[in-house]
Amino acid sequence: LGVSVDQIDEMGTDERLKDFPVDCGKEGTAGNGALMRVASVPLLFFRQPSMAVEYSGLSSNTTHADARSADACRYSAALIV
Repeated sequence: LGVSVDQIDEMGTDERLKDFPVDCGKEGTAGNGALMRVASVPLLFFRQPSMAVEYSGLSSNTTHADARSADACRYSAALIV
């Protein structure tokens, strides 16, 4: 991918996030799929805990847009970090 270890923490900018449609799930879809795949987000952003938590919550919207899924992902990310 051409990304050095020093650049990894700089990849999570808000501008980059706008390039991707992430709100594909529907309200009320609070399954565990988002939680099962969330670990990679806090591992990537472990040096920036607030970003790790925020982006973990946003990552749930890809398939599970329910607030409970986002909360579970944010909580798990905080524990992982």
